[in-house]
Amino acid sequence: MFAVKTGAYILPVRVQASYKIFSEVKIIFGKPYKIQLDKDTKLSKEEMEVISEGILDKIYSLGT
Repeated sequence: MFAVKTGAYILPVRVQASYKIFSEVKIIFGKPYKIQLDKDTKLSKEEMEVISEGILDKIYSLGT
């Protein structure tokens, strides 16, 4: 919601780890992007969910 309202870029980041102490942690950065909407647009709950799912899809696609 903050990115939509402010026009800020979103940087998708994925953290891969085995959750064992002192194990290797891999951090994968995606390409920053903007959601192209007018800042004053009122979005419904369903529309915000679609945007959120799109962000999660980009994160999940990193490192596969």
